[in-house]
Amino acid sequence: MINENIEYIFLDYFDTIVHRTVPPEYIKKIWSKQINLRLGIEKNSEWIYNLREECAEKISNDNSKNDFDREYKYEQLIKQMYNRLIVHDLLSSDMVSYDDFYHICLDTEIEIEKEHQVINLDIVNIIKKYSNSGYKIYCISDFYLPKVAMQAFLKYHEIDIYFENVYISSEYLVQKSTGKLYEIVIEDLNINPENAIMIGDNYNSDNLMAKLKGLNSHYVDRTSMHKSYDKAWKQRNDSKYVIKQLDKIYKSSKKNLQPFACYGIYYYLFAERLYKILMKNGVNDVFFLSREGEMLKRIFDKYQELKPESFKRINTHYLLVSRASTFLSQLEPIEEETFCRLFDQYSTLNISNFLYSLTFNKDEIQTILNDINLDGEVLIENFRESKEFSKLKESNVFIDLYNLKRREQKLGLQEYIKSFGVDVYKDGMNIVDVGWKGSMQGNLYKFFEEKVKLKGFYLGVIEDTNMSSDNMKYGLVFSAMPCKSICYKELAMEYWFHEDLLHPSHGRASSYKLKENGYVEVICEHEPEVVKLYNDVVKYIHKDILEVIQMMDCVFKGHWEVNEFITYIAYLNYKENYTRNEQEKIVERLLSKNHYSSFGMDNVEMLLQNEATPNKFKKYKNIVQKGIKFIVNIKPHVKLPPYINSLIIRRFRKTYIYMTC
Repeated sequence: MINENIEYIFLDYFDTIVHRTVPPEYIKKIWSKQINLRLGIEKNSEWIYNLREECAEKISNDNSKNDFDREYKYEQLIKQMYNRLIVHDLLSSDMVSYDDFYHICLDTEIEIEKEHQVINLDIVNIIKKYSNSGYKIYCISDFYLPKVAMQAFLKYHEIDIYFENVYISSEYLVQKSTGKLYEIVIEDLNINPENAIMIGDNYNSDNLMAKLKGLNSHYVDRTSMHKSYDKAWKQRNDSKYVIKQLDKIYKSSKKNLQPFACYGIYYYLFAERLYKILMKNGVNDVFFLSREGEMLKRIFDKYQELKPESFKRINTHYLLVSRASTFLSQLEPIEEETFCRLFDQYSTLNISNFLYSLTFNKDEIQTILNDINLDGEVLIENFRESKEFSKLKESNVFIDLYNLKRREQKLGLQEYIKSFGVDVYKDGMNIVDVGWKGSMQGNLYKFFEEKVKLKGFYLGVIEDTNMSSDNMKYGLVFSAMPCKSICYKELAMEYWFHEDLLHPSHGRASSYKLKENGYVEVICEHEPEVVKLYNDVVKYIHKDILEVIQMMDCVFKGHWEVNEFITYIAYLNYKENYTRNEQEKIVERLLSKNHYSSFGMDNVEMLLQNEATPNKFKKYKNIVQKGIKFIVNIKPHVKLPPYINSLIIRRFRKTYIYMTC
């Protein structure tokens, strides 16, 4: 291959020194997807890709009119893309400067290339052999990225020490394919072309054109590799390929993982939309509200963990709050407070329930009842207008306790939020929760006396409640505001089930206690049934949901956006809910024959063996037996059909029927 006259070895890079694991053009599509996510641009990745192609085409044409080849500098491309995005209000120069945009684009491109490049050992061995023998080796490539990118690749593969220099077409606006890049290299090195050899896989550029310029050449046949690129390009650009992958994940999770793990498909859509909108808004910190926010935070953290290192990581915080813990802290002094938010929802109350809503404990409630000499358990219609409520407000014991607890809770919550190190008065507060009406957001907005700009991001929003420009709510998967979002019916189907599925590991936050050292202790209610249900059932489901999140990320690492498949995800969600509901109806009718507390295994056997039991119920005999055994004697990590698990979770959470082992 190399005769005795050769002193210089020129090598092509792509498909010679390395090959890609995806089609070359697909790299640009992956880049478009990642840029779209990192900057939160309100267009899909295909639009970004087309914008890039249009800009590249225009710059190449302009350069060719000035006696250059149809080539462009990377800086020219990124500058024109940046200007177009700014002009069309898709990017803000206040949030992203041109320099930042350029470095984000280039760093992302380099990161993607590294991830998808594999060394060709046959050529690398040649490089090492001849470098050690004293030959001068150079890399010459027709490539759109700048020289620094190629140098980064060589260093990444630990072969940069063998190269004297790198020549890239985009740096000189001329290509090997026209022979002009060879002329520059020969002139720059001041060599006789007969003393150099070009090695590459492009028959025209690396072989014929090299010979035409007086160089020796060696053609590396990569025909089979090029054909595999063409085949992969057609496959990866077909949306049917993604549909098949989604279907595969759905069926695999149903077969091999815990019940409801398939909802990871649904939550991946939520996580990606959340990341994109937070990036668009330039958010650095986001608060996930207890208690469903505990699992939503884990999902979002997992999503961020799976992204490339070059992606910005948004700081996530878990905020222990509840309607109860925030209610008292936002109230006015007793002579000014009307309690309208409480009375608008509950007109009929007893005194004990009213005081409990204000986070008074049992001893405090009893002390107040003794002072006013009234029965705290008697229900009173139109409580706000009642003589009992008037008498309560006149009690000095109640007034003193009310004012003390109100001040303590307000100061405690203020210090607790401050402990996260986020200046919410300056930067605003971005919160995440399961959603529906966003009442917790309303409590926080009032607690801050409407001086903090709040944005709430939810799985779904079903009602427009007290929103304003400084107190906005967004349903990321489904929303009824300002009008119903795409596939609203299917994606919002049985939305309340997400509260069960996102079941927390702890009880409700009830109050805040400020310690002498400034530390704030969050007091959570003791709810053993909540903790046990999580430990024995839910945490295993959560673990598998995160596994599905990882499966989803493998599918959408390419250029496709999960948002583009929202219709199919809506179909899967509808299918899952409908199937579960039909199965639950059958099992529920069997379970409703007796109460959990009276269920013994003898009774179950009699029930299931009863000849009067309809045939369509009998096929569920083993399933129901298994489910009843599970309910009566909870066993960790037992895989049960989803309709059994669903009933267990719902009945435990909604009726608090709790069986010990």
